[in-house]
Amino acid sequence: MAVSWSNVKFHLGNFSKRSIRITQTKMFKLIAVVYLLAQLLMFILWISTAKQYDDKQLTIIDNILLNQSILIPNNPKTIISALTKLHSEATNSAIEIFHINYDSADRISTTPTSSYDFEWTKGLTDNAVGTIKLKPNTGDYTELRYLAKDTEGNNKLLFTYQLSDFDGLFSIISNAWIISRIIFLFTTIGLIGYVISLRLKQLDLIVGAIDAFEGGEYTCRIPKIKKETDIAKLAQRLNEVLDHTEYLMKNTRQITNNIAHDLRKPLTRIRNRLELLLIETVDPNHIEELEKSINDADNLLQTFNALLSISQAETGAHRDSFEKIYLTEICTDMVDLYSAVAEDKNITITLNIEEPLPIKGSKQLITQLVSNLLDNACKYIHENGNITVTGKRLGDHIKVAIIDDGPGIPSGYHHKVLERFTRLDSARTAEGNGLGLSLAKAVISLHNAKMEFKNSDPGLIVELTFIADKEQHFEVRRNTRQL
Repeated sequence: MAVSWSNVKFHLGNFSKRSIRITQTKMFKLIAVVYLLAQLLMFILWISTAKQYDDKQLTIIDNILLNQSILIPNNPKTIISALTKLHSEATNSAIEIFHINYDSADRISTTPTSSYDFEWTKGLTDNAVGTIKLKPNTGDYTELRYLAKDTEGNNKLLFTYQLSDFDGLFSIISNAWIISRIIFLFTTIGLIGYVISLRLKQLDLIVGAIDAFEGGEYTCRIPKIKKETDIAKLAQRLNEVLDHTEYLMKNTRQITNNIAHDLRKPLTRIRNRLELLLIETVDPNHIEELEKSINDADNLLQTFNALLSISQAETGAHRDSFEKIYLTEICTDMVDLYSAVAEDKNITITLNIEEPLPIKGSKQLITQLVSNLLDNACKYIHENGNITVTGKRLGDHIKVAIIDDGPGIPSGYHHKVLERFTRLDSARTAEGNGLGLSLAKAVISLHNAKMEFKNSDPGLIVELTFIADKEQHFEVRRNTRQL
């Protein structure tokens, strides 16, 4: 059963970009509420402070008027005296007091003298309050808050204070407001980043579990995520999918094992009977047919044995018996074994390998792996061909390559040939059952190794990458042989 985990990872990557809806999380909503409340409080503080400042000045004016009930006489000297007293009382405030006099020609004069033009006061009624922008004789426009009080003789008292006096306090509040917004902005960004980092860690757990499952650890599952989030639901759903996939794989393998076991025994008995008949038969025609039948039975037994080996490798049955083995020794033995086959086709096998090359694994399965690859190379290469087996250590990894100058495998079939019973010979006239590379794939997966096919011109390179055993460091020696 083929499971395309690459598609799962692709959609999982899209999920990480699209389905982390930060704006729908409780934390984000709490941050947003706190932020808005803080901004609202700052705005209320700013408005209330401005109003309190304004009310304070007006209260001072009211108190001055209340205490000066004898103000507003007709005698200018008394007015000047009263103004002097008013200025003295208003010293600690920002209030300026002007007595505006309208003469018979409707000209305006002020006491004390001001640099402002007060023509605009002619239309003011008693107790008029407002704000106006005036430009003094020198300088820029100034915004004034005023209160006008009528006096006898159509004269007026004008109480003013500059709103610019409030700028300092306003600046402090505004800066505090801006700083609070910046603090909340960075706090929000930090909390959002924290939430995203948690989500990404959870996604890493999911991807890690899928990678482990794909690597052969079929009991591996995604750890349970406590909070009820979209990712938690995804993890739960993926665990259910992994459970079902493991169940189907176990069932498929069990069926394969049962068929192989149940048929191997009767096939073995049939083969043994055929051998007995072969011994007792004297007719040459019968002998030839019996030999063909025995050969067919052997091929069937090899197929069932290969299926059982693949099933055992895929289920990790040999993992508990892993030990330190040396690829140099295995490759050397296999090259010696296939030298006889190579001589029949006048094939040259060259061994160029470092020693030792230690890994942790099953010697039986790694031997079968190298044997299958060499068998394929000898089987499909032309006469007078060349096969080279190389091996070297690169850091924490060991690379073994089997290189031939045969017809190779088309690039489009590199993955297909790893499937069971797949053969490039569609007519199936060549020897073999199409299980050799399937077994190689299962053995590679069991050892957490990699197998790559690379086309050369001409020929094929099968490159195996293993994790080197780190328990002990060895002196590297090179073993070069030609058979």
